[in-house]
Amino acid sequence: NLSVKMHMLYIQALGEIATCAIPNAVAKQQVLKLGLNFCGNDNFLNSQQCTANLEKQIQVKSSYHQLVSTIMKNIVSDLYTVLNNEFSNTGIQSQLIVEAVLTTLSQLSLTSVGAAREVVRGLDSNVKDGVLGRIAPYKIKEKDNVTVENKQLKRDNVELMKFAAFLNLSSIFLESDDTMIASYVISPGVKTTKTKPGIVYLTFRRVFD
Repeated sequence: NLSVKMHMLYIQALGEIATCAIPNAVAKQQVLKLGLNFCGNDNFLNSQQCTANLEKQIQVKSSYHQLVSTIMKNIVSDLYTVLNNEFSNTGIQSQLIVEAVLTTLSQLSLTSVGAAREVVRGLDSNVKDGVLGRIAPYKIKEKDNVTVENKQLKRDNVELMKFAAFLNLSSIFLESDDTMIASYVISPGVKTTKTKPGIVYLTFRRVFD
């Protein structure tokens, strides 16, 4: 479906804009987490070489921050709506859109602690009860049959991509070292006060189920 693909590309483009506003130190930290990274040429470089390249190439300009500010004020709420609408659709395209939203929220959160706080608050106030719990990663069941259909294999790969995006967003919140963010993301949730479980709590609960 062309409209679905265009929607996904639009969400990914928002994330790419956000990456231009990520501070050098944060970008370097993300590269070191990967160990290896593709740095704009035909070879994979080790993390030290890649970090050196980033120091030369990445310059955070005020214009990028203004764009991120515009996204946070006028557009990011649409991303929460997408999560609410697409989380229960098991189609591959819908799950790819969910993965794209999680990735874009990660990229926005990396631009500043203030942006990360806004994303956390948005997830808490705008995403419906139970949505994050359904999106949270889960273990893919092992197949008894060695021969797996291509469609099922692709579906499993998409689930792994969504797992990685969910886990990455959780780790970004933890690494922010901010007490307000931590109070949201590690909360187990309280039914009596209608407090939702945090994304980090949901991640660990699913991983260790």
